[in-house]
Amino acid sequence: MTAETKKLFYEYLKNCKGTNHPNESECRYIIDKLEQKNISQVIFDFGISTLRCILEYFEEQENYEYCSIIRDKLKIHNRLTGENLKLK
Repeated sequence: MTAETKKLFYEYLKNCKGTNHPNESECRYIIDKLEQKNISQVIFDFGISTLRCILEYFEEQENYEYCSIIRDKLKIHNRLTGENLKLK
């Protein structure tokens, strides 16, 4: 992600309804986990509502690579944990 994308991402998450409104440091952590494709850690640390907002952001940005990664990793997370978390 570019610096500009990271800034936009932070602003989006800060104002997203249904999240615990991560601060800038937490957003950097989330970005780091997304770049590592470690979606499960984002779910464990911030919950499914934050992941939904992340997906909405990438859908709005038409970044379908990240959308696909998030959906695929959530399926794996559900399979491994026995949870039934849904994005929408």
